Amino acid sequence: MPTSDEDIRSAIEALASTEYPKADLAETAIFAQLYAYEGDKLFDTERTILDITKANFAVFGAVMLVGNTPFFAGAVTKAWAVITSTVTICIISLAASALATFYHKYFSVHRQKVSILQRGVWRRRPLDWIQTKYIAEDLKAQFENSASLGIREYVLYNYTLKWINLIPLSVALIVAIGYGLFGSR
Repeated sequence: MPTSDEDIRSAIEALASTEYPKADLAETAIFAQLYAYEGDKLFDTERTILDITKANFAVFGAVMLVGNTPFFAGAVTKAWAVITSTVTICIISLAASALATFYHKYFSVHRQKVSILQRGVWRRRPLDWIQTKYIAEDLKAQFENSASLGIREYVLYNYTLKWINLIPLSVALIVAIGYGLFGSR
């Protein structure tokens, strides 16, 4: 259940009006460990996004290579080989693009959480400050929102790797259109 607007407003007011004492070193050490752990998770998420993109291009190359082998070309007609390769590449590219976008939504919210932890460690803030800051930023609702991706949101979401993952799809469609126009002669 998302945090209510009243809770968010009261958290923002508490941050503005309360002077928080510096946390003791033991509490700061715990936050430093939590910050390091969450930072590692953040980098792992970013690495996963890049791995999705690399895998997408590897599959693109593999499908193009297999589509041009004598065995595959002899097993089916050229038209079926082009259609099968194009459909396979299109499905995989769209899936990789959507997955990269989905991970980036989570990555953006997680980066915000790590930033709050970083400021808490650097300023030696107590646990109350970090919890209040999470509520003020409405991180719970943002994390819940990052767990879904609608078609309209996917189309409007502006992320570079989303478009890069669609390059194999574009190339496959160009090849298929080229074959349709010039290959059957």
